Amino acid sequence: MLRQTLQSMFGPQLTKWFVAITVTQYHFMFYLSRPLPNIMALPLDLRGHDIDTLVTVLIALHSWLKQQHSYFIFSSAAAIIIFRAELALFLGLILILELVQSRLHPVRFIKLAVPAGLLFLALTVAVDSVFWDKLLWPEGEVLFFNTVLNKSHQWGVSLLCSL
Repeated sequence: MLRQTLQSMFGPQLTKWFVAITVTQYHFMFYLSRPLPNIMALPLDLRGHDIDTLVTVLIALHSWLKQQHSYFIFSSAAAIIIFRAELALFLGLILILELVQSRLHPVRFIKLAVPAGLLFLALTVAVDSVFWDKLLWPEGEVLFFNTVLNKSHQWGVSLLCSL
């Protein structure tokens, strides 16, 4: 889907390079071979984290390139709220660009973003609370742990970063 959009907008040469670079990334092929819960977000994220996030971001980027703002906002909300909160930085910049360039009216944005946010927050809390047997928003807990409590170092430190 994204490949076709890129080809129609930028031509076959850019599309070939995009596909070649994407599929030669180690993490991309590694996560494709793993049945992880993150697989659902693949279309949403092109930054190469987990496959599920990647799927969700791919859908968002496709929708943005096609100027389908409702799909862009809903897929971005799913990617950010369910899978990776830091995607708000990446997808938020795209959204700000759309607002600044008047391709998306602020009122329409609010009418789309509020229901999308509430829907995906309710969905992830409902599903994950059942699995964890307590009221829980996993991505919110991770965001709080890493940013507010500043304890991200407890996940571990790369040897190269500690030298």
